[in-house]
Amino acid sequence: MNKKVISLLITILFAGASYAEVEIDKLLTSIEGLRDYEYNGTDKVTNQLQWIESQVGLATVDPSIRSSVEDNLIESLKEASTNDAKQFLCKQLRTIGTAKCIPQLASMLRDPEISHMARYALGRLAIPEAGAALHDALDTTSGTVKAGIINTLVQMEYTPAADDIMKITADPDKDVAIAAIRGTGRLGGNSAVEMLQELRTSSSDEMKVEIDSALLTSAQRSVESGNTRSAHAIYQEYYDGDYPEHLRIAGLGGLVELSGPKGTDILVEAIKEQGPDIRGNAIAMMARIEGEETTQTFVSLLDVVPADGQELIIRSLTSRGDVIAEPKIIEFTDSEHETVRLAALEALGDIGTPQALPVLARAAASEERRERECARSSLVRLDGEEIDKAFVAQVNQGDSKSRLEVIRAIGSRIDHAPFSTLHSVAQTDKDEDLRREAILSMARIAKPADLETLVQLAVQPNRPDDRETVEEAVGIVLDKMEDTEAQAKPVLSALQTAPDDAKPSLLRLLAIPATDQAFNAVSDAVTSTKNEVSDAAIRALSEWPNPDPVELLHQIATSSSNQDHEKLALCGYIQLAPLTQDPTTLYANALELAKRDDEIRLILGGLHHAGTRQALEIAESYMGNPDLKEDAYDAAVKVLNVYGWEDRPTALTLLEKIADEAPTPKIRSQANDLIDKMERYKSTLATWNGTQIFKIPGVSDGRKIFETVFEPEKDFDSEDIVWRVVLPVFEGGGRLDLEEVYG
Repeated sequence: MNKKVISLLITILFAGASYAEVEIDKLLTSIEGLRDYEYNGTDKVTNQLQWIESQVGLATVDPSIRSSVEDNLIESLKEASTNDAKQFLCKQLRTIGTAKCIPQLASMLRDPEISHMARYALGRLAIPEAGAALHDALDTTSGTVKAGIINTLVQMEYTPAADDIMKITADPDKDVAIAAIRGTGRLGGNSAVEMLQELRTSSSDEMKVEIDSALLTSAQRSVESGNTRSAHAIYQEYYDGDYPEHLRIAGLGGLVELSGPKGTDILVEAIKEQGPDIRGNAIAMMARIEGEETTQTFVSLLDVVPADGQELIIRSLTSRGDVIAEPKIIEFTDSEHETVRLAALEALGDIGTPQALPVLARAAASEERRERECARSSLVRLDGEEIDKAFVAQVNQGDSKSRLEVIRAIGSRIDHAPFSTLHSVAQTDKDEDLRREAILSMARIAKPADLETLVQLAVQPNRPDDRETVEEAVGIVLDKMEDTEAQAKPVLSALQTAPDDAKPSLLRLLAIPATDQAFNAVSDAVTSTKNEVSDAAIRALSEWPNPDPVELLHQIATSSSNQDHEKLALCGYIQLAPLTQDPTTLYANALELAKRDDEIRLILGGLHHAGTRQALEIAESYMGNPDLKEDAYDAAVKVLNVYGWEDRPTALTLLEKIADEAPTPKIRSQANDLIDKMERYKSTLATWNGTQIFKIPGVSDGRKIFETVFEPEKDFDSEDIVWRVVLPVFEGGGRLDLEEVYG
């Protein structure tokens, strides 16, 4: 079956479905019942009108009933006694009407109350008779009715009325005159241009605006119809004459459009000879004329225009995309005018070749902030296969500041090719800043397979101080990987043979994947005879992203013979308490081991993560301690912000006491704020439990993350999931502010 037959079949089926939906008897009766209809805004009436509209629409495709529906509408319109009825019936004739309805609609054109709806219907009929009816009404109407008829004739492109419309452009009624002037601009007519130009000489400023617009419209219509001579004369008059700048610019644009390639000469003259407004617009029009020869012409103008023109020409050349402009643009990166320099630097990012790379690198090292930021942005935007090769070569060329900018840009370009070159810089360069930037850029462009290379830099860096940067770089790469075993593998492997001075870095890195093997390796390192290694192991356990190390840390804090390790382990134990199912117990255990005020302060500062009555009692017990009083009061307020929602009477009593007795104005204010909040949200569920923040490494697509089912959604009672109280922070409407709660 060919496409034509299929199309016909679909049309027949659609039409057949439509016919079946028209309830003709009910429709005709409903139309007749509208003759005295007045709108009252009820749903019942609205639904009835919508049903009639849909039925009339369906009737338009059914020849067997269309005529009878139209006749019924015409007859009802004749008999209609209200304007609401007439408007609705006119609207239906606009949908289904033919030449039959024109006499009735024409008879209504002179009625100010309903003329607009009659025009609305007639304007939709694409037949000459409708235009003729509107045309005939011109002589017998006035004011807004006449203006409306003119507008409809113009919308219909009814050219037989053009001369008559032109004759009333000087009508004393302003609305009529404006409609006629606009209509003359669109429809033309014999001597329309001459008449409008003559009328302008004696018109007010307000009417001159309308006439100018009409003349420019007439010019554009002339171009569309092939009468370029008339259009050229209008554009030339506006460009050469004593007119406001915006009209001269319109004239210039028209001349350029008509002149084709010769428009170059017109623009060059305007750029050289005219004032800043016209010059700026002429430069913007350069993009209309294509070709390298034209580009060269405009490039030559850079030497003869002032700074404002130079900036605009450079930006216009950028939009042309012709690389032949690059040498001149490079020259202007040294302009004495900042705006010109910035335009040139920005342009090189869009059309630059490898020759632009060293220029941008030097500018990116500038002490001038705007220039530096612009050049850095352009370095990243440079595009093309040859550009990528040039970046690799430029890593080792130029002064150290320029090299630094090239290396930094490579990290933002996400092209993997320079990785080995950057690795060489990281291994061998004597400049510390270059090594640091090379290491970070390596990480930004690295693939997961490159992780081992970066780990080896931690084992054998150029200088020991580089290890801190390498750790940061490895963290960047690990964040791109989803498989924690793959994250840990090269680090664990390196740890087995690494020198002691490298082990602290590797131990800290193992806290990121935090696999079972990683935990075992770090735990083993706690017993190292090298203090810097055991120290780093305890610190790594303290940064663990889950509570696995708490027992080991408690053991170290309880029984280590090394006082420094005891302190470190206790701090780590306190730090990991919020990750456990029962932080309160850990804080209580920590208090038994705490020997110094700073350790107690650390415990007090974390009590709100427990959010329990026992945690509140711990805070209260230190309110009388002069050295810890401020920390205790502060901790109590924070605990009450969590626990207090479960026991409001107790919470409010204690908060009022704190508001009176707290040692600092800040804490007293916080207590009063919490009292207000608890009153304001007393009917709100405000005790919340939450888990950790979940993310997919290397994925920033919000939809993908939202659709991923994480562990708490699979089994929220799992022992592997830690639920903890979160501090409720509310926004408008009593909604929990998740950003404030989770960050």
